[in-house]
Amino acid sequence: MAEQYEVVVTNRAEKSLEAIVLYIEENISYSTANKIRLGLLEELEKLELRPEKIVSFNQ
Repeated sequence: MAEQYEVVVTNRAEKSLEAIVLYIEENISYSTANKIRLGLLEELEKLELRPEKIVSFNQ
């Protein structure tokens, strides 16, 4: 079984991400904001297994 790492998101980073998602929700759409929120959570989960992987949202 692969080693799993703990990904720590600071309070400051969490608040910044929440603000970004809220801005997108208010200015674009709830659907778009939710897709971004879910995408970020998915990438964080991937980092628990492969922390050396560089996250790219341009794929």
